[in-house]
Amino acid sequence: MKYFIIEKDILQERKISMNNLVEIKNNHVVVSTIQIADKFEKQHKDVLRLTSVKLHSSNGDRLSQHFFKTTYTDEKGEQRPMYLMDRDGFCFLVMGFTGEKADKWKLDFIDAFNAMEKKLNQQKQSTLAYDKYISLLDNKFQIGD
Repeated sequence: MKYFIIEKDILQERKISMNNLVEIKNNHVVVSTIQIADKFEKQHKDVLRLTSVKLHSSNGDRLSQHFFKTTYTDEKGEQRPMYLMDRDGFCFLVMGFTGEKADKWKLDFIDAFNAMEKKLNQQKQSTLAYDKYISLLDNKFQIGD
């Protein structure tokens, strides 16, 4: 299982706009268990327990590549556990959440994952194009020397 340390206080970011349902951490588009608890109106401890049960099931090895254990600082200033998950981890975790409101949030998160992944891919393409341009310039000036 992968681990990340979140340096900012996630609780300060609980009021997440529709355009900021997911974020990029270490080049992965992720969502936190705190965000899921908030948007699906569940207790964070219940989302953590569900995540833990899933990760310790017979499919845990396959699932663990989609979940990243980390911590956040709570209102008392204490470190508390949480998970970040990629799109597949999110889909697997919330698959059992039911109701019209849950369906709306599932679709909103999926749209947010799509938008953020598109943005990340565009940034990668821009970087690749820039690197190629610099390489061509380097080659041009080396030939003339």
